[in-house]
Amino acid sequence: GSYKATLVLNGLTLTSTNGAPMTINNGKRISVELADGTVNTLTDAANGEQSACFYVKGHAEFDGGGTLNLVGNSKHAFCSDEYTQLKKKTGIINITSATTDGMHVSQYFEMTGGTVNISGIGGDGIDVEAEDNSTNEQNRQLIISGGTLDIATTGEDVKALKADGDVNISDGSLTLTCTGNGSKAIGTKGSV
Repeated sequence: GSYKATLVLNGLTLTSTNGAPMTINNGKRISVELADGTVNTLTDAANGEQSACFYVKGHAEFDGGGTLNLVGNSKHAFCSDEYTQLKKKTGIINITSATTDGMHVSQYFEMTGGTVNISGIGGDGIDVEAEDNSTNEQNRQLIISGGTLDIATTGEDVKALKADGDVNISDGSLTLTCTGNGSKAIGTKGSV
């Protein structure tokens, strides 16, 4: 589609045996609502060609008090080609496995609420790459002004939080654990 859309996850358990269980190719704003009190689990197929277990071509905005569990058996657990926002009333996002990054985002990542738990990954916890649109003032930034982040990374030269630009943390609770040669909590090409 070519219009803004809302996706409501209301107690969904979906495992793909061939690729990603959730791919949204709409390049607009996609509001992802985690229905209050529900648990939703997405698991992708191993050795597939998909970018992520849950992929959004446009910008993803998470809201709602439910829980989303992501298992990335092929590459990233979550990926968006534009910005990703976690709003104040976002519930819980658990990433229990990813071959590469837990969350891989282009443009910028902004968290004002919710809880994100990331473990069992082979790459960075949250990785923000630069988008081609250099006019966006938040391009390449990782912004945290609320919520709870608990990220554990293990591997060579991996980061819990990584951004091609600035990392701005003004509030929230962060637990960042990194083990492995050259690994560190925050990696950025800008300022912290």
